[in-house]
Amino acid sequence: MIRRPPRSTPKPSSAASDVYKRQMEVGPGSGALLLQLAERYDHVVGLDNSSTMLRTTAQSIADQPAKTQIELVQQDFFNLIGSPRYDALVAAMVLHHMPSPEAFFEKAARLVAKQGHLVIAELCSHSQAWVTDSVGDLWLGFEPSVLEQWALQHGFQTTEQHHLAQRNGFRVQVLGFQLNE
Repeated sequence: MIRRPPRSTPKPSSAASDVYKRQMEVGPGSGALLLQLAERYDHVVGLDNSSTMLRTTAQSIADQPAKTQIELVQQDFFNLIGSPRYDALVAAMVLHHMPSPEAFFEKAARLVAKQGHLVIAELCSHSQAWVTDSVGDLWLGFEPSVLEQWALQHGFQTTEQHHLAQRNGFRVQVLGFQLNE
């Protein structure tokens, strides 16, 4: 079920089902969101650079009927090859683990189809520095305006913004964007 990407870039399909039916989640964790996304999309890709995490994802979704719509891919997000082809890209609680969160938006703009959507769930800025050593966070969250600025610089417009109550002492923000280019 877990595959490594091909060495060459496959040619985009011209089939109508590929035009507005594909979604990718970066860092799918337990796979719970993948299963929900599979209810709305014909093809859902769960991408992670950790084989351990993808095994966990695969085990979690193994007995679910929607697993046939889910493809798990082990690769670094920044090394993906391809032209815009996903109708939606979701990154939930992953940007604060990335060395360059701004580069994430640049790459996302190349992977999301025109008028496609990007959804980010991320920590708001905080001062709990213990997370850098304890759980490997590289960033102490983000101000919403910073995420919006990075998105705008790469062709996205904000469509939604929500702030959730504190979770484990952290405030979570969910931002929706649409690619205009």
